[in-house]
Amino acid sequence: GDEHTNESTLANDTHVLQNEVSSLKQRLTSFAAQHKETCRSLHDDMEAMKRDYQEQIANKSQCIQNLETKISEQEEYTVQIQKEVQKDRQWIQEEKHKLKLSKEGTSVRIRYLEGMLRSSQMELKEPKIPQGKEDVTNSSTPIHTDGAESKK
Repeated sequence: GDEHTNESTLANDTHVLQNEVSSLKQRLTSFAAQHKETCRSLHDDMEAMKRDYQEQIANKSQCIQNLETKISEQEEYTVQIQKEVQKDRQWIQEEKHKLKLSKEGTSVRIRYLEGMLRSSQMELKEPKIPQGKEDVTNSSTPIHTDGAESKK
């Protein structure tokens, strides 16, 4: 009887252990599937992040390249404007010099014309004044008549 009980207990224990092993295998398979799915999901997320990162880097690189091109164009434009400003300054200096020469020339012509005007005015005044003096002198000079003088 005891052997039968031992066998029965042993068979029962074996059956319980087999059930537990089967349950553990199922849980392990389920866990392995979940772990595999988690790893796949993490891998997909990592790949997506990697693509986003590479896309961002490409966009930033393009943006930097565009800015560098813009800066280069602006530097060229600045150099062009500086050359134009230099030409304008040179032109202004030349115009100032021409204006100065023109003023000096005009001033010289004005002095020359003023001098001519004064000498013309003097010529107009001088002939009348001496003629007037001569007339006055001639008219104020007593007229000598022989008869009148000799009677005195």
